[in-house]
Amino acid sequence: DWVDRVHFGPCGDYSVAGGKAQQILGWADVVFIFATTWPTAGTNVLNTVSAVLGERLKNGAVVITIDKHLATEALAEDGRHFESLCQFDGENTCTGGSTVFLQRFCRK
Repeated sequence: DWVDRVHFGPCGDYSVAGGKAQQILGWADVVFIFATTWPTAGTNVLNTVSAVLGERLKNGAVVITIDKHLATEALAEDGRHFESLCQFDGENTCTGGSTVFLQRFCRK
């Protein structure tokens, strides 16, 4: 059943080595990250999440983030990167406004 393949949970689950959370990333076609509350400076949260995604996502998976763009520089220098597909601004009832980023994960 497809419902068994949907995971709703905090991103902290994905930083744990192994386990179901990282298996899910391996077969995900689309990953959604609500990053509005993440600090932009003075932290490595975005780099850590980007690196974990870069380790686990399959080629061509799309990542949708809110208010933060993934950090390609957090990936190893082996051709993996996040390709920007588009971005747009819109209303966000939590913040008043947000930017949505669509990015495709690419492996060489």
